Amino acid sequence: MTDVDVHLAWRPLGEVVLQGGKLEFPKPPPLPGVYWLHFPTDDGPGGAYIGQTDSLPRRFGNYRNPGPTQHTSLRINALLTSVLLQTGCIEVRVAVEGQVRVNGRLVSLNMPLKSHRLLAEGAAVVDAQVQGVMLANL
Repeated sequence: MTDVDVHLAWRPLGEVVLQGGKLEFPKPPPLPGVYWLHFPTDDGPGGAYIGQTDSLPRRFGNYRNPGPTQHTSLRINALLTSVLLQTGCIEVRVAVEGQVRVNGRLVSLNMPLKSHRLLAEGAAVVDAQVQGVMLANL
């Protein structure tokens, strides 16, 4: 049996807004990491989209200007635009560092490694589900 405990250092970045009909993201650090796009509501935990990437600026750029074959980016662009038109608010958090305890041994997450980012993303998704957040990724 493997015992795993993940700790992410979430950092608020700001809000996504619509500028001239295009998504405008707050400036992320030029690093790999996990991101949490949160759609708060007045009555409950709201909704979210959680993802991981080897380049936060590139990923947010893809969501802002998706190419015709970037199906996920097209879907997320449409989702975020719809949320902003309905509620006017999408908060962005990123985690570019964290720690994982595996069988009692504490090590830093190495975010350039996809396996570490996937572990962090999975932990964030489970955390959101436990909180009752409606996830757009599932």
